[in-house]
Amino acid sequence: MDVIEKPDEVRGDRAGEGGRTGALVTRWRSGEPDAFREIVDEFRGPLLSYAFSILRHLQDAEDVVQETLMRAHTSVHQLREAASVWGWLKRIAHNAAMDAARTSARRGTPTDPSVLGEINDGIAGEGSEGQEAVISLETIVSAIESLPETYRQAAIHHYLQEWPYTKIALSLGIDAATARQRISRAGKMLRSALCQHRDTEDNDM
Repeated sequence: MDVIEKPDEVRGDRAGEGGRTGALVTRWRSGEPDAFREIVDEFRGPLLSYAFSILRHLQDAEDVVQETLMRAHTSVHQLREAASVWGWLKRIAHNAAMDAARTSARRGTPTDPSVLGEINDGIAGEGSEGQEAVISLETIVSAIESLPETYRQAAIHHYLQEWPYTKIALSLGIDAATARQRISRAGKMLRSALCQHRDTEDNDM
């Protein structure tokens, strides 16, 4: 027979889990070695999934996770609220992933040629049959990061992580229609920025 959890029981479980994480972070901040190992065990999987969703390259994602955990360990004193540890780690991972994307592009080895082509196609949208060379991941990431904050995160979720509109809306705390509007506007701004980039490259030739 299936056991149906009552709402109060679910809330109690979550509260207990939050309390456990809070205690773990307190131990981590106090410098307890075992606490950091427990942090690694608990968050390595979610961090790897998040980094891979951005980079689409397993080895690069694993490197980002290692870099994220080391950055977090050296700056754990900056974590103000134990309950926000996942959001804090994810922000560190996001910055590390963006650094990795730039480094990968400078090496001339973007995540995956087919993935990079898909990202280019996604930004180009309809009427792009005449589009020429694929733009590097470094250039795309720089263009996305130059967007206003209102559109930047939506563009990351849509173009780099390929999240559906419903998931983007949930993550940003908006409705699906607003998510679509933000992504549409972000796409227009990105196309304009990337067209200017192409024109600049053509003039430099």
